[in-house]
Amino acid sequence: MPEGDVIHRTAARLEAALGDEEIVQASAPNPRAGLDRAVGGLVGDRVECVEARGKHLLIRFAGGRVVHNHLGMKGRWRVGGREGARPSSSRGRGPLPWLVLETDDVTAIQTGGSRLRILSDAAIRRDPQLARLGPDVVEKSFDVDRGVRVLRSVHPGERIGTALLDQTLLSGIGNIFRCEACFAAAVSPWCRVSELSDEQVLGVVDEAASLMRASAAGSRPSAGSTDGPASRALDVARPFPRVRRVTPPA
Repeated sequence: MPEGDVIHRTAARLEAALGDEEIVQASAPNPRAGLDRAVGGLVGDRVECVEARGKHLLIRFAGGRVVHNHLGMKGRWRVGGREGARPSSSRGRGPLPWLVLETDDVTAIQTGGSRLRILSDAAIRRDPQLARLGPDVVEKSFDVDRGVRVLRSVHPGERIGTALLDQTLLSGIGNIFRCEACFAAAVSPWCRVSELSDEQVLGVVDEAASLMRASAAGSRPSAGSTDGPASRALDVARPFPRVRRVTPPA
């Protein structure tokens, strides 16, 4: 499943393509989307901004509507010019898109995904799933110390690897980056949070935030870089260290 770094990159790409642009045509070709009536209201409206919130994507319109999308395991967005950019499924190949948004110059196509809704801004603010999300570790404003306090609030028996996947605690982290963060901080994901020192929990949270921000920015530090902890796990040129097998505690 795409993690927060991918959602932030997708949001940035859609923002660059659709931001401040008027939607001249919108459709929901896949009947499973159930957006036939709602999608028409996007035509003539202007995209105000595109934001990532954990693993959720929000496309906000000037008229007060919001497209809420969760990509799940198979969802994706494709962006291209309008010339010849109609969905391939319309020519009988591939799955039908859930949503197609077109400006004068660009076509953005969403296929797959586990959730796609068009709601009012007020409904988005009241949405219980979004309201329960913890702080987004990819955001520049993310407070690492707050992240430590949040993880410290879990049940004493909770393992750090499990806690990192709880989107109500910290949002955006998935299986890849919980493993990367624990490895980079030299902390076993099977350790209970209550068994770890504040320094160890801080190390895991800091690594997760640094690694995911670097990935969201598309950076891959070179060997020997001293730009921070992200260089240790994202450097593909550096040989992977030998590690001993870690046995989970009973």
